Amino acid sequence: MKARKRMALLLATAVLGGGVAAAGPAAATAQTHGDAPAHLSSTVGASATKCAGWKSVRLDGNPAGMRYLECWRTYQGKKQSSGAIYLWDNKHDGLEACGKITIGRWFKDWCWSNESQHSPEYISGWHDGADAKFGLFLAG
Repeated sequence: MKARKRMALLLATAVLGGGVAAAGPAAATAQTHGDAPAHLSSTVGASATKCAGWKSVRLDGNPAGMRYLECWRTYQGKKQSSGAIYLWDNKHDGLEACGKITIGRWFKDWCWSNESQHSPEYISGWHDGADAKFGLFLAG
């Protein structure tokens, strides 16, 4: 099972790293570059928050999908990143759709298994690191 989980994560990460991800049920209109959502706005002493547009990815065969957003700022001279994700579990197979966010040394795996609706939004908060990396995998 660990090999399957790692393979799915590697495949999804490769898709995410390749630029434009495949649009699936998680596809959405991209947010205008530059403006941060209110929940990711900067704190006092931080530079203005900038965000990429929402992007989507799905695993081969569409058992799971993820929609994600990355934002950046500088706070007290350090580059920081934040990420937000929604997950879709599209297949009744006993496995959960899981997203991974990694920022610097910080990471979080977050899973969702309700096939009838997407997950609530998960927001990483701000962490030291110039960028966020996202991965999608199945876990059982």
